[in-house]
Amino acid sequence: MSLVVAGWYACWRGVLAMLELLAVGLIVVALWASAALADGGAGSALAWGENAFGELGDGSMTSSSVPVSVSGSAIPAGTTFTQLAVGGGHSLALSSAGQVYAWGYNLDGQLGDGGTASSSVPVVVSGGAIPAGTTFTKIAAGASFSLALSSTGQLYGWGDNLFGQVGNGSTTGSPVLAPALVSGGAIPAGTTITQIAAGQDDSLALNSTGQVYAWGDNDGGELGNNTTTSSPVPFAVSLPATTTIDALARGSEAQHALAVIGDLSLTMSSLPTGTVGSAYNATLPGSGGATPYRWAATGMPPGVSLDPVSGQLSGTPTVSGSYAVTVSLTDANGLTTDRSIPLTIAPARGSPGSGSPGSPAPRCRAGQAGTPQICHTPPRLTRVKESRRTWREPGSHPHKAPVGTTFSLTLNEAATVGLAFTRRAAGREVKHGCVAPRRENRHKLVCKRTALRGRLSLAAHAGKNKLRFLGRITKSNELKPGRYSLRITASNPARQRSKQQMLTFTIVK
Repeated sequence: MSLVVAGWYACWRGVLAMLELLAVGLIVVALWASAALADGGAGSALAWGENAFGELGDGSMTSSSVPVSVSGSAIPAGTTFTQLAVGGGHSLALSSAGQVYAWGYNLDGQLGDGGTASSSVPVVVSGGAIPAGTTFTKIAAGASFSLALSSTGQLYGWGDNLFGQVGNGSTTGSPVLAPALVSGGAIPAGTTITQIAAGQDDSLALNSTGQVYAWGDNDGGELGNNTTTSSPVPFAVSLPATTTIDALARGSEAQHALAVIGDLSLTMSSLPTGTVGSAYNATLPGSGGATPYRWAATGMPPGVSLDPVSGQLSGTPTVSGSYAVTVSLTDANGLTTDRSIPLTIAPARGSPGSGSPGSPAPRCRAGQAGTPQICHTPPRLTRVKESRRTWREPGSHPHKAPVGTTFSLTLNEAATVGLAFTRRAAGREVKHGCVAPRRENRHKLVCKRTALRGRLSLAAHAGKNKLRFLGRITKSNELKPGRYSLRITASNPARQRSKQQMLTFTIVK
């Protein structure tokens, strides 16, 4: 990783007193010109330094050269803090429950409580554009304004807005006394914001793909867009081609920015070939970003799974074929990259389809030793039969036939037959996955998701077999109306598996 420096001019608003900090056992430390905050291991907040506006949050206006506890009636008993931020004369804290608290100087509304009265004890940030029940994941404090990122990805700002640093599109310069929604500006709809930062009079946001957005004062070039024009709405910082950012650094009295280049990448172009019935192991390599990594994948072969922490693929493949595995890698700071990596699973040795391409399929003869085959009569390899492809939901209108179906198949030897049911349904693409459509993701891309999955297994004899099926795939799980795909395979005591056969059917009410 390398370092990018944006902007060059720094403005100081007074005489700065530098405090030496002994950080034994501390998790989070935040500094500004004349005060400090620290979050101890138990999640309680400590503060020390200048206290002219109550920025230490201990209920007094007395400065302290030793840490004092932040306290106040607005903080429920047992509250633990996960993040702290300090501005030019105010402080912010984020609780583990996702609530933002603020205290200190408030002439410009930087406490976000709708007024301009300063407070020496924490107050709850709420109201304004923040819907009831909103929780937050990130906070940042500028010189006289504040930012917060909600768990639903919405950005909010409040306080001094002389240069548009709140980001609500306003150019009047009037303070924003209650939280306002940051205008999207150049930030595309659906973008996942992972970090926020606030400077003296400007703001930054970083998304999961490593792009930085900036808004507010720009007379020193601190917005990084090759101009000195301020902006009340976000726009994209001019990064070098292919560069992705992993971490941001700002200061509440600074007019410049620092960023760490992430360049997170997946370095594998293909995965080792696997074989049906044989143990498979492979490790997905990644580079760049900040460890630890988190892994996710879709399009995996049946029988193979991914460890999300180590990136290890393992298991025993059960179905041969060519797979396009979409791998997603996320680093410790939320930077994400994904890639489609091909994976080939070869048929089991000696099984149908393991010979040369185009070779004729062997005929099934009852009692033939070796891999079991699913056959029609006359004996040849084709799909198995089913009596009905459209049938009624079990239990609905029992007087109206048909209900259920009959699967028929022929085996050349006694074997265990497995039936794997899958129902696909409409969904929306969220974070490289397909999830159920809901109100909050209704603008996402349409996709197909797995709505139900289950399997049955039964013992079958050599020759013809019939299975009457009414739609129960476990003791408690019944198939609901919809279109299903069914994969049928057979395996013998030697764990040799047949070639997979596919059926489709629809259940109606």
